[in-house]
Amino acid sequence: MFTLYGLFLSFVLCRGSTAVEEGRIVFPRMLEARADRGQDRVLKITDDLVLNLQSANAYSENFLVRSHIDENTVQEDYFRAKDYEQYLFHDPGNKASVAVTERDGLQVEGILGEVLRIRPLPERERSDEGHVAHLLFRIDAQKTRYDDYVIPEEAITNLESSGTV
Repeated sequence: MFTLYGLFLSFVLCRGSTAVEEGRIVFPRMLEARADRGQDRVLKITDDLVLNLQSANAYSENFLVRSHIDENTVQEDYFRAKDYEQYLFHDPGNKASVAVTERDGLQVEGILGEVLRIRPLPERERSDEGHVAHLLFRIDAQKTRYDDYVIPEEAITNLESSGTV
């Protein structure tokens, strides 16, 4: 199941990204939640990178992801929000959006700011404490695309029926 979520995040968030260096191996771990700050979870990626995760909720039962592959190619994919919501978290302060599962060890995949990405390496040896290895890597900074967005399927249907799209 995590592979599906990883593919979703990679597809939606990292499309067109290219790694600029090999990265480093890290062993993320979940810390105690900071209830006084209202965070759902605290995730320590490295000593210098700690995420204050909040649940990420979709705004609709189904949503469309429209991706501009290049100037002439647009890809559209529909997803069911309930399949992803329980695994999706974000940290607005760090501009992070990740999928987190704890089946067979903590596994994290997603974006950490504008140029950092993380993905699990289940084939690698675990840490002495049993934590799953992850690759923390950089990508080329993306050009700002003001036309990248996610909108609910119902909105697309309404726009199509009104002749706007």
